[in-house]
Amino acid sequence: LVLCLILGLSAFAADMRETEQKAVRAAVEQYNKAAAEGNRAVLEKLFAADLVYGHSSAKIENKQEAIDALVKGKPRFE
Repeated sequence: LVLCLILGLSAFAADMRETEQKAVRAAVEQYNKAAAEGNRAVLEKLFAADLVYGHSSAKIENKQEAIDALVKGKPRFE
């Protein structure tokens, strides 16, 4: 009985991981599309209110600054 319970929980956990991975992939796709199109409304929904984005150049942006930069620059993802 314990073994069956453990196996069942393992299968459930694997299902949850797969569901979470799919959700993350979908969010990344939404972000890529919104950033490429400069879609402010979608970016507003995707970014957390307390977002702090650090660039590799050490430039730091809050949510609004990051969105403004994406909308203005419309980066190309290749």
